[in-house]
Amino acid sequence: GGFMMIWEQKKIAALKKGSPQKAPISDEEENEILRKSMLRWMLWGTVGLAAIATMSFPLPAFLGSLTLPALALIPFGIAQVICVVKLQSFFQSKAPAKDMADAMGFFGSASLLVSTAGLLGLKYLFKGLAGFTPFYYIALALIPLAIYQLYLKSKLDQTSAPSK
Repeated sequence: GGFMMIWEQKKIAALKKGSPQKAPISDEEENEILRKSMLRWMLWGTVGLAAIATMSFPLPAFLGSLTLPALALIPFGIAQVICVVKLQSFFQSKAPAKDMADAMGFFGSASLLVSTAGLLGLKYLFKGLAGFTPFYYIALALIPLAIYQLYLKSKLDQTSAPSK
């Protein structure tokens, strides 16, 4: 994921420098490229979330002990990490400098709250249900979560779009 972000930054730097055939991009154009990149990664995060639904199917292992759900966690993890970094950067760019510490504290606290609630839910799910059953519930819980993530992406697209 980090390599993808480095590649994106190099691409933007080349666009800002310009070329003999093309004029350099403005700061507004750079911000729009970064905004669209953030929204694209949010969409890939939703796709990665949907791929985790493969946990609900007891599939055989291949290549030793490798399973399809284990493979699904790789693109999910990459997309989620990049998405969080881009959202944090966006959040920082919108917060006033004097309120940056409070804004980042809120961002971290909100992230921690959601993570803790999810982990506690998983604890009781695996404690109360036997066998493969918890994975069915996890897959079912991801459906409204993915829909909510698409809704948030849409709202963020609307509110962050440059006014014309």
